[in-house]
Amino acid sequence: MGPGDATILQSWFRKQASRNGFYYDIQVDSDDAIYFIFWADSIMRADYALFGDFVSFDTTYRTNKSYRPLGVFVGFNHHKTTCIFGVLFYMMEVLRLTNEFLDQFKHLVKHVDDEDQFEYTWSLIQEKFFAYRRRSDISWLTFIYNSQKQWSSAWVKDNFTVGKRTTQLSEQFNAFARFYLKPEHSITQLLNRFHDLVDDLRHNELKFDFIMQNTVLENRHPNSRLMCHVAELFTLTMFEFIQKEFDACKA
Repeated sequence: MGPGDATILQSWFRKQASRNGFYYDIQVDSDDAIYFIFWADSIMRADYALFGDFVSFDTTYRTNKSYRPLGVFVGFNHHKTTCIFGVLFYMMEVLRLTNEFLDQFKHLVKHVDDEDQFEYTWSLIQEKFFAYRRRSDISWLTFIYNSQKQWSSAWVKDNFTVGKRTTQLSEQFNAFARFYLKPEHSITQLLNRFHDLVDDLRHNELKFDFIMQNTVLENRHPNSRLMCHVAELFTLTMFEFIQKEFDACKA
């Protein structure tokens, strides 16, 4: 963290905390240095209450040249567009993982569908890349392993995930974030640009609301009580998604 960054962060979060519903938590290490910061504003918390059945968490996006990851809890709303539930920003420099490790970990996530094979592959990865590291330095790896049933294909392959892959939302968000967050950004620029990113996502939702309110649904099954009921309840995007599935069932 650069000179004055701690003061900037404290000032920014104190200002945000004056708004109703804003929550933040700052964690420090044994030397009282800021380790990570989590925050969620009132709209994020409301969105989570409404759409939190499916949550994706990703820390792969690199926000600056110190390789500090930005962790974002994301989901999707009633228009199937991205919404943010919370933000986690690591201030301490983290392990710079090699491309070889990332490739092997991606393979583990997406292509290892057997539980025994998962355990074997995980042990190989741990021995190859982390055998000589202190346990305290790789506590994040233990956390990932302990949450395996939430992300590994070996456990989630049969779960209902509302049409999303485990990494799909993260990939979509990272592609979107690249337009806003640059490696050379200072702490202040990062916070401001991330605020712009959130505002634009919410503006996008308003645009979909406007389109929905000014569009007549094309119900291809007007004699179906089910589809007529769906047309009354769901947004345009979700109606079209359900109607496509209904068409496939009748084919």
